[in-house]
Amino acid sequence: MDKSGVSCGSAYAGKAGEFRIFYLRSVASLAEEAQRGVQAGEIVRVGRAMGRPNDYVFRVLRFSPATAKRKLKKAERMSPEQSERVLGLERIIGLVEVMLEKSDVPSESFDAPVWVANWLDRPCPALGNKCPAEYMGTRMGQELVEGILAQMQSGAYA
Repeated sequence: MDKSGVSCGSAYAGKAGEFRIFYLRSVASLAEEAQRGVQAGEIVRVGRAMGRPNDYVFRVLRFSPATAKRKLKKAERMSPEQSERVLGLERIIGLVEVMLEKSDVPSESFDAPVWVANWLDRPCPALGNKCPAEYMGTRMGQELVEGILAQMQSGAYA
């Protein structure tokens, strides 16, 4: 648990740092992947890593639950717009993993995807006390959230 009493672990058996590649990849590479469409199963992977159900990912990324569930059931690719939002969320988790690598926090005691899920749902002073999750439904909103995280790392957090 972290200082706020929130669990820092999930039942997800993924590898620590597995999302960092999404932050380190070029924007062109991510744009190409979004254009092809990511597999709907990526929603499940991200949700598990975050310790959250699929419905949480649907809500945060503003996906129609019926459409997302249909695509999951049929193992379809998501639209470029949906793919961009999933990749953006993975990129934000990756940013936190990269921040962690550069910090003094022992990575084995910190679960970046779960931390991101918890942080997204907390009011943020830099957003006028709105929750960062409210901005995750668009790429521009995700860029705003990334910027706030980068400010936190640099100590310029407002």
